[in-house]
Amino acid sequence: MKTFACPYCKQSFPRNKLIDHIIKKHEDEIPEDLTPAQVGFDVLNNHPDHHGQCVVCHGPTKWCNKTQKYFRVCSDKCKKKLREQYKKNMIRVYGKTHLLDDPEQQEKMLAHRRISGTYVWKKDGTKFTYTGSYEKKLLEFLEDVMDFDSRDIMMPGPVLEYEYKGKKLHWITDCMILSLNLIIEIKDGGSHKNGRPMKSYREKQIYKEKMITNMGTYSYLRLTDNNFAQLLSILAEMKLQLVDTGSKDPMYRIHESEENYLKSVGDIAIQELNNTYLPVKMTTTGSMIDESSYEICTLKPINVSQSGRLLFSKSLYEAMDIVHDMFPGIGVECEYIDENNITEGMRIMVVDKTIGDIDVMG
Repeated sequence: MKTFACPYCKQSFPRNKLIDHIIKKHEDEIPEDLTPAQVGFDVLNNHPDHHGQCVVCHGPTKWCNKTQKYFRVCSDKCKKKLREQYKKNMIRVYGKTHLLDDPEQQEKMLAHRRISGTYVWKKDGTKFTYTGSYEKKLLEFLEDVMDFDSRDIMMPGPVLEYEYKGKKLHWITDCMILSLNLIIEIKDGGSHKNGRPMKSYREKQIYKEKMITNMGTYSYLRLTDNNFAQLLSILAEMKLQLVDTGSKDPMYRIHESEENYLKSVGDIAIQELNNTYLPVKMTTTGSMIDESSYEICTLKPINVSQSGRLLFSKSLYEAMDIVHDMFPGIGVECEYIDENNITEGMRIMVVDKTIGDIDVMG
């Protein structure tokens, strides 16, 4: 196990023990402008000068006590430039095909919605544009309850590109906590139904989340019904991950709203499998087995070996790989179909278990 030397006594400790040691043994030696968590972070991440680096101007950034990381930008000016960089990179790579596909035009339309408004951060007067009551409540929670610094909040968040039915679309994310590289998408839940055409809306949401998990660049939270316990949970998990392992791998937490998420994913997977040739007899089912698993299809072999072995394992795993590649955050499982104690085939299901760091939660 890798150990790290205490900057005061030079004893070595595992990552998750170093900060506790500094607090217990050296609190009086810590300079007034530093905290034990900051000192430990600097040792673990090689920041001898006790400051971070702005991702825009490369100047020094201050320590954020709330997230126990350094701010990613040094000023509001650099935060605005960072957001412009997100948009310019998007346009440079993907171009613009129509006025309504232009992220800047979309932002103007959102800002002029009847339910949009401006939130003024009480401590420093920073202004944020919100596009609904849920976004406003998130800002209030981040400031009044969590005591976040306005420099660490970007609303709206980065503009990302995703593909839906062969068309490139822009996704203006709701919010981003910069020091954590955490994008928050704010959704209403089952107790607050909306009037959107649900099939298209749900499919687009799934394809957005497929894109962001495949990117592996940002952590992601789908925050449902302003249930801020969901936000507190991922913040605690990210902090624990950093202290225990030092890993900076993104986390994904998708809290379900409105309809069953597994069913939505399963139905899209069925469409894909129906368009894929597999040398087996495939019957799509599309039915909930229980509250945590959704059956996509059953596979039965066309051929049987002389020993009676079912010859469809390659097609089985190919089908499972197709589903998993589409939605890497969803568990994909199979099980035997037995009739009269004789194995007749296999069924494939999506389940609400985790793969990597993504959870699909009810």
